Amino acid sequence: MNYPFTINICCIGRFGKGKSTCVNCLLGETKAKESKSGASTTKKISYYQISDQPITIYDIPGFESQETTDNAVNLLKELKNEIDELKKIHIILYIIKSTDERIFAD
Repeated sequence: MNYPFTINICCIGRFGKGKSTCVNCLLGETKAKESKSGASTTKKISYYQISDQPITIYDIPGFESQETTDNAVNLLKELKNEIDELKKIHIILYIIKSTDERIFAD
């Protein structure tokens, strides 16, 4: 089925916090590779289309340091330039792990 638009959802956050797990949950199936060790698994922007829905989910590599944060920001800028549908990201989900004692770095 063709839709006149696509909703673009972007999952971001620190590495090892469950972004790919969240993507799989939203998709209702396992497509994004998940890490069991807490290390970064996603190395580049990955995207997934929800079956029979006008929804695309983007999985952005996680960040921890200034360098990886800058890399994530640059990837988001590149993504914005690549998206044809309405030229925008409609929803950004910042993924956190609820069991972490410190959610945000100082």
